[in-house]
Order: sequence, then structure tokens, then C-alpha cells
Amino acid sequence: MAEPSETKPTGTPILGIPCGVKMYSGVFAVSPAAAGSIAAAIVQGGDVSIEQRDVVDISEEQIRAGIVEATLFGTAPTPAVRGRTQARKSATAASEADAVRGVAAGLAAKLQPGHTYFLGPGSTMAALASELGVAKTPLGVDVVRDGQLLLADASAHDLLGFTAESPCHAVITSIGGQGFLLGRGNQQFSAAVLRRLAEPRLLIGATTTKLLGIGGPLLIDTGDAELDAELAGHQRISTGAQDIALVRADAASADHSSHTTKQPTNQRGRS
Repeated sequence: MAEPSETKPTGTPILGIPCGVKMYSGVFAVSPAAAGSIAAAIVQGGDVSIEQRDVVDISEEQIRAGIVEATLFGTAPTPAVRGRTQARKSATAASEADAVRGVAAGLAAKLQPGHTYFLGPGSTMAALASELGVAKTPLGVDVVRDGQLLLADASAHDLLGFTAESPCHAVITSIGGQGFLLGRGNQQFSAAVLRRLAEPRLLIGATTTKLLGIGGPLLIDTGDAELDAELAGHQRISTGAQDIALVRADAASADHSSHTTKQPTNQRGRS
């Protein structure tokens, strides 16, 4: 009996070019430069795999109401190159709630009196805001100092103003399944803002499950190649109330196709 043949994607392949917003579909390249290199490889007859990828999106109105639920609109044939085409964004599972609260507690313990913190979007940052007892905008960047909310849904211009008042830090998480730290859904952290931050410029929190699900390095795409390279390197990620993981972050424009996936290096009881 003949074995059933594997169904191959049909139709014209599509490849999305990222422009800074958070994208849930798996049909996008990780950066405009990556999209260009994939297109060039196809035109030059290179061996580029084509896969059926999900096309999904969310309702911003639902997110603002605290409901994060992606809708699948279909699939599309997409060039799939390891490290150059992003994965579909994965949501935080309900079973991870306790782990997320542990991450929030670990981040809260690092906040210093008199310093200003810019809390990025995402459910992990919402958990941190809850830990601090302040309100959080689901899609915005909120400014906190000494346990007080100074400004909700701040713009890049607003953040620059705060950098002149006190030492400031960005508090962020990675996008599940994709690994972006900067450049997707948090454009308020402009290159100008990031250059004005005090050390450590980035406080990062993510559960171990989220980090293991990324399958590659964390990614940085600020729109400033020099700054991306400056911020790249091993990052200390709060993964629990007392746990730290060391995870590599790379510029999104770099070639990650030959990188091997390494599990996070965990440290306990170190700040």
C-alpha cells in the first residue's frame, strides 16, 4: 500500500515586512533586512522552504478590556527560514499564572527608591503593576516611581521628559513564541529614550516556560543598528521571585539561521 503523500503548500508565498507593531501571525520576517535577504534568496533560486503559516490577529478593543484572544483567519504559504521568519505569537497559559506572579515579585524586589520605571505592555507587566498596587494600561507604557503611578499610557516624548528628572529604567518582557524585547508593540521605547536610561537600562522578566518556547535568541529591533548592537548580549532575566536566567539577545537584523538553541542558564538568589 502506498504511503499518503505529504500535502505541500500551494499558491503564491507571502512574507510580511515588520513595521514595529506586535504581530501575532507567523508570516512575517523578523526584520526588514531579514525579509530582503529571504526575497533575494528566492529570486536567486536558493533552497528556501515554504510552509503553511497561520494568519491571526487580535482585537485591540478586547485587549483594552483585558481579553487577549487571537482569531485565526486562515493560513498562507510562507518562506520559512530559521532565525529569519518569526513564529506565531504564543499566549501566556492560564496555568502559568503563579509563575508570572513569581516573575512580578522578582522584578518588584529590584526597584530602587527614587528611580523611575517605565512599565511596558503585556500580561507580565500587568502582574508587576498589580504587585506594586498601581493601574496598568494593557497596550501602553506606564511610568512608576516609589510605588506611585506618575503617568499612564506615556509617549516617547513623555518618557524623554522623565529621564531629565531621575534615573530611569525600562521594565519589559519578551513576546511569547517570538522573543522580541524591543521594537514590537513598545515603540514608546525609542532609540532616544533608550540612550537616556540609567544602568541597568533594561529590567526583563519572563517565565522559564516562555523563554524555552522561543527556540532562539531574544531579539532587539529599535530601528537603530548601532544601539541594537550595543544592547545585544546576555541578558539577566527575572524568571521567579529569586531566580535569574542568562539569555542571549541579538539584533533582529543579524543572521540567526545558524544559531543553536540553548536552554537558559539559571541562577538562584542573585540580583
